[in-house]
Amino acid sequence: MQTDTFTIEILDHHWINGSKDDPADLCAHGFVLAQIGSEIICEKDTLDVCTSAAASHLLRTLVKDYVPGDFAGQLLPCCGHFMIASDDLKTADVCGCPSGIDWNVMHLPGNSVRLTSLSGTELTITFEDYKTQVLAFADGVKAFYDASSRKILPNDDFDQNGYIAFWNEWHNLRNK
Repeated sequence: MQTDTFTIEILDHHWINGSKDDPADLCAHGFVLAQIGSEIICEKDTLDVCTSAAASHLLRTLVKDYVPGDFAGQLLPCCGHFMIASDDLKTADVCGCPSGIDWNVMHLPGNSVRLTSLSGTELTITFEDYKTQVLAFADGVKAFYDASSRKILPNDDFDQNGYIAFWNEWHNLRNK
């Protein structure tokens, strides 16, 4: 086990009902491995994660610091019950339950990032190493969507706008 690295990877993907395809489910789920230094903060038996919300939150940390509570959910949230779109449909908060796993992300001078687990494990890595892990995670989530049936959007504007804004923000952050 490497102790000088940050790892975030999808171990298994599924939709909330456990299937590999569900056109009505807008949020991907899965089991995740997350490690900060020598501390494993999430593994297969720890939590079934809403990977789509997790990827969205992690992409946000590429452009700003994060302290638990800054977003609508944790960095690794249990669920994403609904998406709240901004008025301009450029961003969406994915809201779920209070269960999840969090850590701090602080951008430091010199192009590095300090990650701190809630138990106090700290790791400073280059921004490029951090970005590589986050983008690979996000790309894995996107690949799961791409391999699934086209989504059937709900009929109401609130849910449609949330989903549209979610992907608008995703693409904007992914391509920075």
